Amino acid sequence: MILKTHKLIRNILILMTAICSFLIVNAQDSKPKVKLITPVVKPYNKTTKSLPVSNKNNLLTIDWINKYYRIYDFYYGLARFELNNKFGFLNTKGVEIVPAIYDFAYDFSNGLAMVEINNKRGYIDITGNVRIPLVYERSSFMFEDGIAFVKQNGKCGFIDTSGNIIIPLIYEENELGTYFNEGLAIVGKNNKYGFIDNKGNVICPFVYENAYHLHEGLAAVQKDEKWGFIDIRGQVVIPFIFDNVSANGFVGGISVVTKNGKEGCINKTGQVVVPFLFDKIGEFKNDLAIVSKNKKEGCINKSGQIVVPFSYDKIDEFINYNAIVTLFDEEYEIYGLEGYKGIVNSKGIEVLPPIYEQIGRFNEGMALVKDKYGQCGFINTSGKLVIPFEQEGDEFSTYFSEGLVAVNKDNKFGFIDKTGKVVIPFIYDFAEQFLEGLAVVKKNSKYGLIDKKGIVVVPFIYDRIGYFSEGLVSVKQGNKWGFIDKDGNVVIPFSYDSAD
Repeated sequence: MILKTHKLIRNILILMTAICSFLIVNAQDSKPKVKLITPVVKPYNKTTKSLPVSNKNNLLTIDWINKYYRIYDFYYGLARFELNNKFGFLNTKGVEIVPAIYDFAYDFSNGLAMVEINNKRGYIDITGNVRIPLVYERSSFMFEDGIAFVKQNGKCGFIDTSGNIIIPLIYEENELGTYFNEGLAIVGKNNKYGFIDNKGNVICPFVYENAYHLHEGLAAVQKDEKWGFIDIRGQVVIPFIFDNVSANGFVGGISVVTKNGKEGCINKTGQVVVPFLFDKIGEFKNDLAIVSKNKKEGCINKSGQIVVPFSYDKIDEFINYNAIVTLFDEEYEIYGLEGYKGIVNSKGIEVLPPIYEQIGRFNEGMALVKDKYGQCGFINTSGKLVIPFEQEGDEFSTYFSEGLVAVNKDNKFGFIDKTGKVVIPFIYDFAEQFLEGLAVVKKNSKYGLIDKKGIVVVPFIYDRIGYFSEGLVSVKQGNKWGFIDKDGNVVIPFSYDSAD
């Protein structure tokens, strides 16, 4: 729906305020009788630590004293911001909840945020009060199951959300990350690794050269340069006979292991279920893994049976039981290009032979394809071309969303439906896909938002528009960023050099 007159006036005023700190309006009888109100610029409120967001006329104003460098995404109603290389937090109304006094800060989670000053870390609550003093050299970004890893004077332990030390700081840090997984954490002593539970009890002694986290009840550990597996009691259940193991451990009862330079798979009893024949075995997903052998790729199931033959130079990850496959040729290898692409399904059937230069991701049952002439069409999951080659696009950003897709034709963007019918005409210089009923479009070097009927919801007054986060979207006017809501109302003024 087109913005009403008072909203349009509001946006015009905000734009003019961003250029100069005052506005003088001389109303004349010969001009339309539209009342323009000069925004009131309020001083920074040191008591409430707030940006002046609105005045009695319900017009947003800008705090000219505070110029933020960057504002990040909102999480739990709060967003980190940077000012003079320091971090603080704002809420969605632009109120500064935590001033910019920290050298680093992480997002709030479970009511606490990790903060850092002078290489010392601690935690604050959502009011900005320090809940856990900044005394640690390292710490977890967030609490998991009510506990967090901390490091002080070179030694590691764990604390609870009140800052109480629940596991003494007596251990060496694990390079893979010191955290609890399936009830156990890897910690070190005298350059050897073992496992402790969340009460600090030593479950597995410090005898291993390396260790990976528990997965499905088993953990890979290294001893005398060979790898084996232990259970949650620290008992060796699979002997130390492997040259290497996957850091992912067991997934779906299967783990990738290496012997004599070749990879195979074992089950949780140590039985070989996939022989040591492959150069590389990927992670099993939906009972399939992408494997490589003699510079070709194929797919196997958990029994080691070949499902997709080794006919391709590259196989992408399966999505909705289909994977994009690639064949290189001499011309493409010389010029460093990827090759021709097709589609194979999870049963090994070639749905679409490798004939296209690009195939985009399937979304809503459709995917973009590009021929050797640079023209784009769309195929369905059966590989059938359902929208002919009459438009332009790319494999990364051109996909159906909410029943429509933005495409380029004769250097103009518009939107078509799944039958190829033009729903929104080709009148834009640029367009992004629809999200939550709105799409970012560009016209005459300015950006705005339209709905799925092509009606302008936010006028073309912005130099950039970002992405929605918790009902707000970042927008740029001139050299500054701010945030608007879905109706185009400015919620956080244009005070930022960038917005993530």
